[in-house]
Amino acid sequence: MKATVLYYSHKGKTAFLAREIAMYLWSKGLDVSLSSISDFNAEKLSGSDFLISGCWTCG
Repeated sequence: MKATVLYYSHKGKTAFLAREIAMYLWSKGLDVSLSSISDFNAEKLSGSDFLISGCWTCG
């Protein structure tokens, strides 16, 4: 199975959590693609079974 973890991070906290999620999925045997929105290429979604996305919020 393949997962794509896509994130946008303002101060680095979301990037940290995205990496943690990607590593957890990888440890469970998934093929994982981790990418920030600024580096994202839509072709990375090809064949993905899961898309996990996250971004920072104000407040």
